[in-house]
Amino acid sequence: MNELPVILRALLRNRSSALLTVFQVALTLAVLVNVFAASDGYRAAIAQPMGIPESELLALTNEWFDSEGQAPATGAEALHRDRILRDMDLLKQIPGVREVSVTNGFPLSDAAPVRAVRLERDSETALSGTFYIGDRSFLKTLGLELVSGRDFSDAEIQWSSDPNLSEGAPVVIIAQALSDKLFPDGNALNQQITIGDRLLTIVGVVKRLPGLHPLWSNVEMSMIVPGVRAQPMSRYLLRVDPMQLDEVAMLAEQRLYEANPESMITVEGLVEIKKRTLSVAMSTVTVLTAVCVLLLLVTALGCYGQTTFTVAKRTREIGVRRAIGSTKTQVVTNFLIENWLMTTAGLIVGVLLTYMLNIVLVQGLGAAKVDFSMIAPGIVFLWVLGLFAAFLPSLRASRVPPALATRSA
Repeated sequence: MNELPVILRALLRNRSSALLTVFQVALTLAVLVNVFAASDGYRAAIAQPMGIPESELLALTNEWFDSEGQAPATGAEALHRDRILRDMDLLKQIPGVREVSVTNGFPLSDAAPVRAVRLERDSETALSGTFYIGDRSFLKTLGLELVSGRDFSDAEIQWSSDPNLSEGAPVVIIAQALSDKLFPDGNALNQQITIGDRLLTIVGVVKRLPGLHPLWSNVEMSMIVPGVRAQPMSRYLLRVDPMQLDEVAMLAEQRLYEANPESMITVEGLVEIKKRTLSVAMSTVTVLTAVCVLLLLVTALGCYGQTTFTVAKRTREIGVRRAIGSTKTQVVTNFLIENWLMTTAGLIVGVLLTYMLNIVLVQGLGAAKVDFSMIAPGIVFLWVLGLFAAFLPSLRASRVPPALATRSA
């Protein structure tokens, strides 16, 4: 380590190029770790079971128009009720259909509203959760498991043209995740909570119920109120035999279209909806992965260029050191230590930058949080990359004849 002061003085004489290398390494580590953390989080979200039989579920939307292509009046409650009952009857008759439920939104998609939940009406502290309106078969269709309490009764399923069912039965079923947040002691049954402006009594708790978006931090904080919205656009969840998923989707669209050729009907599997919801995130990961590869290349070239420049600039110094007895191995080692010091400085800054960037990504995009176990492999990789990039010019420096180096002064 007697050479360390000499190496440090050499770095101070070349501060600009050394700082550039430090910055490159720091930026590369920060971006590299966050991209791979986000990528792993997104892939895990796609593969993670959400507590419902995704592969057995179809999401169907039927937007009803009359013969003149106009949506019937929103207030025509009886008309919409008859149409929804007819739709459900047609869907239940399709071979392979096990359950049908009418709802206001679909899990793991953008087609689900969010509501604020409070313990008290005037409380300023609120949790956000996905707000479902479900009929008598909602729990059965989604395969939800009641861990306590009961399902809705037939009398609680009310029809209304109000999209929020403001006058519906004052009861609610919530997911276990929401129950744990609101009532850490586990005593949620028969407690009252405020959703929007409504005071509701909890009559049941289900084990899991996914909500709006697979990557949302509150994805499992969901709630269900009983009722059916009698409106021009209706949404249905179909639980079907997974072996007949495509066939049922085709028949469902065909039969509803035959009942009303003016309808606008879309049918999609919940697995496909989930993938589509995550497609933007995965596209972003692909772009950022390409940026990572480019950054690694630039960093490697930067380390190579820095060492090559240093060798060219200090040719006479190298020759003098060779002339007074420094071996080729010592010359190579000195340059590698110099590179290692710059890389290490960059990695120290990079660790701080990694956490700072991660805070922004978590708050803005809901990305996965980074811990040191994710950073450590990146540190080792960049150390090795820096040493490999610096090795060739260091080796070239060790082969310069002392006499030639001295004459080049």
